[in-house]
Amino acid sequence: MNWISVKDRLPGPFVPVVLLNMNCHESHIDYGCPMNRHYYDAGYLDNLGGAYWSIRGQRAIGINAYTHWMPLPAPPKVEDGNA
Repeated sequence: MNWISVKDRLPGPFVPVVLLNMNCHESHIDYGCPMNRHYYDAGYLDNLGGAYWSIRGQRAIGINAYTHWMPLPAPPKVEDGNA
């Protein structure tokens, strides 16, 4: 799987994805970015009168909080009902 820029396209609404912000620096501290590091998360695109990310139950995180996304990988196979 390859990273997809949010400038190129967004995932469908309510589809869980992996998120990446490659622009973490002082101006993004309010998004929870550690300074000068890439920041990863998982969430989905929501719509509250505009497009927003929903991360771990927090809604209305701005689209610009992340630069890239990709689909989640397939879950591991479970044998005999045990994880």
